[in-house]
Amino acid sequence: MREKRRHARVRFPRRVWCEAAAGTQLARIEDASEEGVFVRTPRPAAEGESVELTIVADPADIVLEARVVWSSRDAVGAARRGMGLRIERFVRGSDLYGALLGEQRRNTSSPGWLQSPSASRGS
Repeated sequence: MREKRRHARVRFPRRVWCEAAAGTQLARIEDASEEGVFVRTPRPAAEGESVELTIVADPADIVLEARVVWSSRDAVGAARRGMGLRIERFVRGSDLYGALLGEQRRNTSSPGWLQSPSASRGS
């Protein structure tokens, strides 16, 4: 499958509230870019579903709307489940999101976490 990312991902460990059709759950972002995030959760939403994320941040939470572009709903074991989300719109906190993403890029000591947009997602 051809990689569609235009921006490199960076490790971005943050707690996030995910609100989807099935309800609201607390999950964890593993990595992020300007266009999207990967959320590790035992109950990922289905591909194509809209979700609202509230990223727990300081000094204020970041709220955005996203669409599920990849989901591992059928993965064996909750630890392997998650969903890839394309950011569609920031409700609030876009400047803070950009600043935190930039800070995380500068502080990342392991180049293995930074993947070129053409790299495929490993397991």
